[in-house]
Amino acid sequence: MKRKLNGWQRIGILASIIWIIGAFFHTFDRAEARDIQMAIAIDEACIVARPAEQQKCDDDEHAQVMRDLPGERAESAIVALVPVPLAWGFCYLAVFLVRWIKRGFGQ
Repeated sequence: MKRKLNGWQRIGILASIIWIIGAFFHTFDRAEARDIQMAIAIDEACIVARPAEQQKCDDDEHAQVMRDLPGERAESAIVALVPVPLAWGFCYLAVFLVRWIKRGFGQ
């Protein structure tokens, strides 16, 4: 059974796609900016370190960035994907309630 989408559903699909792409990249960019600030703070601490400790400090900075990357991707995916079904559910609930109220006045 093939069902055609109405105009509002098509707008919703387009808005969902735009949201998913935009929210993912925006959230990932903000998380990356946080990591850059953390790396700068670690670098500043490394500058005052003794030369013998410089390599360990650089390794710690690299390890911190590698630990944060998977978390950033997961955080970005959650921010991008979770609101979409919630928004669709809210919209369908609103349509259902409006139609239900209209039927009550029609009797």
